[in-house]
Amino acid sequence: MTMAVHDHDKAEVEFERPRVTKKHYVAVGNSGWPETFERTKLDAALAVFLKPFGTSPPELSELHRLHRLQGERRSTENWHSVKGFMARQLNISPRVIPADMVLAFWGYYVHFLATREAN
Repeated sequence: MTMAVHDHDKAEVEFERPRVTKKHYVAVGNSGWPETFERTKLDAALAVFLKPFGTSPPELSELHRLHRLQGERRSTENWHSVKGFMARQLNISPRVIPADMVLAFWGYYVHFLATREAN
């Protein structure tokens, strides 16, 4: 898994909006090449990451959806807007959120929206 290193000597890892497949999240990173991440592992790690904050991936996804519907984040959704949302909701610095957790949440959210729309 790719972890964010927020060091002034290194560029922070960023990804574009992930595509969701049956088993993977696929996102283009800093390299410009698509990278594949196993959904079950990332989703499980995200649940563990969020647990101390008293929330879960579905709860955070619903909150993100509502914030975007209310126009709070009508601007283009990107890596920084998703990471910033997580930081505000968890009341932590965005610098301490690992890149794989941002990718996991964003992928989970994309899947969450697709599932809602299908029902």
